[in-house]
Amino acid sequence: MSESFVVKDLGMKKAIASIKGLNKSFVVVGLPGAGSPAVMENGGKGFIGPMKPTGLTVAVLGVIHEYGSPANGIPARPFMKQTWLTYRDQTRKLTQSLLKQVTSGKVTVHMGLSRLGIWYEGKMKTTVRRGQFVPNAAETIRQKGSSKPLIDTGLMRASITHKVEMH
Repeated sequence: MSESFVVKDLGMKKAIASIKGLNKSFVVVGLPGAGSPAVMENGGKGFIGPMKPTGLTVAVLGVIHEYGSPANGIPARPFMKQTWLTYRDQTRKLTQSLLKQVTSGKVTVHMGLSRLGIWYEGKMKTTVRRGQFVPNAAETIRQKGSSKPLIDTGLMRASITHKVEMH
């Protein structure tokens, strides 16, 4: 008497494929390096006058703000680090939830990483807008007409994005 077995895949193959897809895939959130927009400044007084390039890209400006430039009198205003410190527990919980969704086949790896990227991108933009930073100097406030650090034209905040890398 021979016995036969029926193997029923209850989603294990799909889960294993999803986990393999996670192996070298990731999401990056921040300011784009390649193709980063040029930072422009007003060539006149106030908001009147032609715009001219500063020679900086938004990515370089972000690094200057994150770490400061003591030689140029610019204090560190670490919006990336502050985002992580503020939202790290929520980021871990969302990552765990998305991992469960990926391994159960509810979402693809790309979709899960995209959701994480979009969410974190929003948190970083919120930090730029509402974070606690070294105040602007009186002269900076006079020149730009605002006491809000990190926000002048809004270009840097608007340039924060995410990119999913699948390997």
